[in-house]
Formats: sequence, C-alpha cells, structure tokens
Amino acid sequence: MNFHNPEDGTKISITDEMIDKIKKLKSYTSDTSGYTPGGIILQWRYDENKDIITLKELKELHAALQFITMTGIITDEFREKWGMEYHHEALLRRLYLDEYQDDNGRFCITMGYKRPFGNSHVSGDIADEMLITAETKGEYYPYMGDTDEDYEINEDLVEKEYLKFINILDNFFKEFELKYKHFEGFNRLGLTNHNRERFEWGKHLPQLELNVRYGVHSYLDSWKPCKSEMRNELIDKILE
Repeated sequence: MNFHNPEDGTKISITDEMIDKIKKLKSYTSDTSGYTPGGIILQWRYDENKDIITLKELKELHAALQFITMTGIITDEFREKWGMEYHHEALLRRLYLDEYQDDNGRFCITMGYKRPFGNSHVSGDIADEMLITAETKGEYYPYMGDTDEDYEINEDLVEKEYLKFINILDNFFKEFELKYKHFEGFNRLGLTNHNRERFEWGKHLPQLELNVRYGVHSYLDSWKPCKSEMRNELIDKILE
C-alpha cells in the first residue's frame, strides 16, 4: 500500500471483522530499535497471534491499524483511564507503522524502528510534544536547562513518558472507537484553516497560511473519508 501517493479512487475500508481481530491482537515489546528511548518499540507479530489470525489477514491489517492511530476517537473515559495527556495523543496521531520480516521469515507490523514519529531523533520528537503539555500544565518539562533553547533533553523523563505512550498505544488498539471506516485516496486534499477542525487530527496542527498544504501526519494529506460517510455525518447533524 502506497500511503503517500495513492491513485484517486483508491479505497481503504475497516470492516467490523477487522476491528474484532485488531482488538484481540497480542502485542510484543521489542528492545531492538536503536533509536527510541530504551530501544523499545511495540510490535504485533504473526507468531504471537497465529491462533486468531492468518498471515494474510495480519498483512491486510497494516492499513487499518495505521488509519486507526491517525483517526480513531479518543474518548474522555479513555484519557482518564490511562492518564493520556496532550503529548501522548499527539504522538499517537504522528505514529508511523511499518511491516517487517526478520531473517527467519517471521512477519510483524511494527512501530517504525527509526522514525516512528517522523524523525530519527525520536527523543526530540517526544520532547517537542511534551513541551506543549508543559506550557499548558506546568508539568512534563523535557529539558535540563532553563529553556528549550538549551537542547539538553531530560532523557529519563522522556523515556518515562515514552513508555507510558507505549502502554497507551497498546490499550488504544483494544478500546478504540471509529467515526470513519472508509477512506479514499485524494492526494490533492491537504489541510487548511478552513477544514482542519472538521477532522479528528486537525487540532494538532499549528495555525496555517491559507491553503498551504500541511499535515501533522504526511499520509493524511493523501486521504479523506469516503463521500458516503461525510454525507451521512452531514445528515446526522441536520437531524440533530
């Protein structure tokens, strides 16, 4: 699946059967990244799940899992239950998932080894989001100096919040809710100030210059909910 440049009309659907299997998936915590704090990444391995899913089915879930991280509804109950702060939510929306097969042919869907949040400086990505929480709550300040200009990251604090994110991610795939289940490729969409609040992921964007293409997650510039879902959403609002 080419998430970045799908042909117009390419569609991804997340079925109820897929949702049921995703919520049953068992995760595996690997310490082999080399880029993430502690080397930790979360994976969903076929060997750990062959009792509930075929290899073909697991491969087909990659796109569904990716769209769930980007667009799944985070309820107030989930936030309270798992202590989810702004930076955890922002990392969830920025997360990139990959497919991986080791030398022994074992397949898994995995957090990106090198750039799970878009850059290889993973601690820096995490610290950037933590800083926003720190500015609003006075907590989670991720730098050792007096200001972020010192660029000396408090690695212990960043690792603590990253491991908390891993736990949140694991549980999100067990408890997520979806507003949109059908997406179509549309690589001219882009997000603007006009439409960004319409989508769940739009609130993580900075104020934009009018009509400038920008996405908190680069895949989202290339996809939109199918017209039928948008039409049904509009009808529901009118009926309300």
